[in-house]
Formats: sequence, C-alpha cells, structure tokens
Amino acid sequence: MIRPITPDDTIALIALAEATGLFQSHETEELTQMLNEHFDDETDRPDFVAYRR
Repeated sequence: MIRPITPDDTIALIALAEATGLFQSHETEELTQMLNEHFDDETDRPDFVAYRR
C-alpha cells in the first residue's frame, strides 16, 4: 500500500537511502534536512517526492 510519509518514517527512509549505495553521506544529510523541513512546514512545497536520477 502506498501512503504519505510521516515523521516516524524518517529513520527508515534515511536507512533505505544509505543501503542503496547511491547516495554519498552529505546527500543523506541533505535528505534528512529536507525531510525535517517538510515535516516542520518550513518549505512551500506541498508534497515530498523522492526520485532517482
């Protein structure tokens, strides 16, 4: 089932990003910051979308 992410998902999302081996450490730090801003409503973006280049 697909559902919106919640703050409780942050640790698992970061672990998943790290486990893929596709992200450098500074990129997972940026992802953590982006997720925190998303959940704190510090961004004007209505949705969080994750994608792979």
